[in-house]
Amino acid sequence: SEETFLLMKEHFSFAKEKKIDVKGLGRKISCHEVDIEDDTHTKIKAFSEDGFDLKINSALMTPDQLERLAKIISNLKNPAEETQSVETVEED
Repeated sequence: SEETFLLMKEHFSFAKEKKIDVKGLGRKISCHEVDIEDDTHTKIKAFSEDGFDLKINSALMTPDQLERLAKIISNLKNPAEETQSVETVEED
C-alpha cells in the first residue's frame, strides 16, 4: 500500500511504481515492489541520542565527504574551530 511504502522508503530501495486494478475497488492503486538488487539502503547507519540524529549512507559517501564529516564531529570539541569548518563545508 502507499502507506506502507511511505513508512519503508527510507529503509529499502523500490522498483518503479506500478498502478494496478484491484477487483471490486473501482480505482487503480499504487504498487511498490522492493528492489532486492539494490543494496544501497543496507549501507545506511543511523545514530540517535539526546542532542543529535545522524544518518549515514556509506554506499553513497565519497572519501572527501567522510573526511569533512570527521572534521565537523572533531570540531564539536572545540567551538572556535567549528565556525570555521561549517563555513568551509557550506561553500562546497
